[in-house]
Amino acid sequence: MNPTTSPAPMPTQGRSAQYDAFHAARARTNLVAGLYAQAMGEDYPAEVAASSSCD
Repeated sequence: MNPTTSPAPMPTQGRSAQYDAFHAARARTNLVAGLYAQAMGEDYPAEVAASSSCD
C-alpha cells in the first residue's frame, strides 16, 4: 500500500452487515469452538464459551 494514500472509508452500514453475516455464519457451526478446544486441550474453558465474541 502506498503510504501517501489512504483507503476509502467503508460505509458504516457495509461494515455492520459484514460483521453480522460473519457472526451469523459462525454461530451455525462449532468449528471455531472445536479448534479452540483442540489447541488449548485441558485448559479450554468450555463453561464460558471461549470462542464467542471475546476472541
